[in-house]
Amino acid sequence: MVRIFTFFLIIIALSLTGCAKLNNSDPLVSSDLASPQEPDMEINSDEAEADNPVGFSGLKSMNVCRGNSELCYTRDVEFVDGEVERIILPEGETLEIDFSDCEGEYCYAEDENGTEWDLVE
Repeated sequence: MVRIFTFFLIIIALSLTGCAKLNNSDPLVSSDLASPQEPDMEINSDEAEADNPVGFSGLKSMNVCRGNSELCYTRDVEFVDGEVERIILPEGETLEIDFSDCEGEYCYAEDENGTEWDLVE
């Protein structure tokens, strides 16, 4: 009986300390376990156009969410001529984008695997 009780205490302690197996299937989650962030969905189109002139090329730090997920991670996003080209993942990996549609501070994108992404500044 004591062994069974001890076994259950160990299982509970391990689950509370996070020793359970992590699900690393999400490419946005880095090895440093970045914490999720809520995106700021308030968009002022006049400010967005000033910050993102038509044909913008370069890197921007954005909140990136898979589809309609509420788990968002801050990632660098590369733009070429106003279109999302790729999302820069941790440790130098990239996620190539096949299609994007940007409106103000919000972009909708689809990657090479057909996965949908919401990007918010």
